[in-house]
Amino acid sequence: MYEGLPEDEIEAIMDTLLSNYVSVSQAMWRFPELDVVRAVNVARPVLEIGCGSGTFTRLAMGHVEKAIDINPKAVERARRQAGIYESVETQDARDLITAPESYSTVFANCVLEHIPNLPGVLSSCQSALKPGGQLVATVPLPEMNNHLLFRGRRYAAWRQRGLVHHNLWPVEQWESALTDAGFTSVSSVPYLSPRLCRIWDLLDGPLMVGWRRYRLGAVLRYGRLVLPKQWRSGLRRRLAPRLVRVVRERPAGGGAACAALIVATK
Repeated sequence: MYEGLPEDEIEAIMDTLLSNYVSVSQAMWRFPELDVVRAVNVARPVLEIGCGSGTFTRLAMGHVEKAIDINPKAVERARRQAGIYESVETQDARDLITAPESYSTVFANCVLEHIPNLPGVLSSCQSALKPGGQLVATVPLPEMNNHLLFRGRRYAAWRQRGLVHHNLWPVEQWESALTDAGFTSVSSVPYLSPRLCRIWDLLDGPLMVGWRRYRLGAVLRYGRLVLPKQWRSGLRRRLAPRLVRVVRERPAGGGAACAALIVATK
């Protein structure tokens, strides 16, 4: 059923996601995302934009030559991830500086939707790629607003602000923007079903309630830290197989999807 994830590793992968992400909702979203990314034949060397802590990249492709992130704390965490990155730098993707035609793949996992003034970034990615190289990116789609826990523009707008989605575009708009940036072909793969999006929002939406660092998500993060390690392990063992059963549903090709893998070729 899943092309990128070996059947005998699925529960172990979910357990790893649960152990590395603060919320169950993050692990749920990352699981089908991981599947479609691992199904891509990634050519090296790789430049990753918005690497975060490196947790997803370790599971998706194991090793990356260079990574950047705008958050210095995330960069420090990524540097501590042994064996994943050869180089990690604090850098805004809008100020991407790299020699032209240096990489075979530029990878951005749930990053491009957060960047204001995106056209310049897409052009920089195109310039950084060797001829025939690919930009591999995962992005949420505006269809997700039709499958949130509550229907209505106000709730969708509140979620979009909380998630800092500057570029919540349909696939056709991504194709147009990437073509304008100089890419010669663009393909996409859907990976988040409406049903799974609704379950994700049921778990994730309440974490946004509150103000700044006093949101429920911060409380959850603190609770996770104080919970004894053996208790956390036991909860994951019970939760992982249940979550796997929930997330195994994928949208069929051409059907409604709330997120997509975008592959643009130079």
